[in-house]
Amino acid sequence: MSCPDCFSGALHKGIPRGRVTTLHGLDMYMTEPQNQQPAKGIIVVIPDVFGWEFPNARLIADRYADKGGYKVYLPDFMDGHAAPVSMLANMRTIFGDANLFSKAYNLVSALLAVVPFFYRNRFGITHPRVKTFFAAVRADEPALPLGAVGFCWGGKHTVKVGSDGAVLGPEEP
Repeated sequence: MSCPDCFSGALHKGIPRGRVTTLHGLDMYMTEPQNQQPAKGIIVVIPDVFGWEFPNARLIADRYADKGGYKVYLPDFMDGHAAPVSMLANMRTIFGDANLFSKAYNLVSALLAVVPFFYRNRFGITHPRVKTFFAAVRADEPALPLGAVGFCWGGKHTVKVGSDGAVLGPEEP
C-alpha cells in the first residue's frame, strides 16, 4: 500500500518538450537530448500515481534526456487509469488546517478516486505490461543500455524489473 505522500506535492511549472507517441502498444511520452548527440542509453520512467500525462513526470523525463544524454520513455502502464490530479488538493485539505467538514468531504472524495485507482492498477495487473514493454524495448534496441526509474507507485515495478536479469541484463542499472 502507499502512504499519503504518494498523493501530495505540487504541480511543477514548465512546458514539456517531448512528444506523445505509441510504442509496443502503449501510449507514451518520449523525449531525447536537445544537443542532437546520440543517446547514451534508454531510461524508462515508471511514474507515480498521477501517471504518464502528469506534467511533473514529463518534465523530469525531459531533464533526464538533457542532463544525462538519454532517450527517455514515459509509457502509460496504467492503461488510462491514473489517479486524478485533484488528489493533490484533497490531500492538502485532509492533512492541513481545514475544518472537520472539509476534511471529511475531501477524504470521501479522495477515497472515491483512490480505491478505483488501486483496483485497476494493482501489481498483478500492471506488472505484466511493464515486463512486456521492457522486453520489447530490449529486443528493439539491444545495443543501447536500458535502465528504469520509478517514483512512488512505479518504484516496486522498477525494483522487480531491475532484479530480473533477463529484462535489463546483469550489467545494467
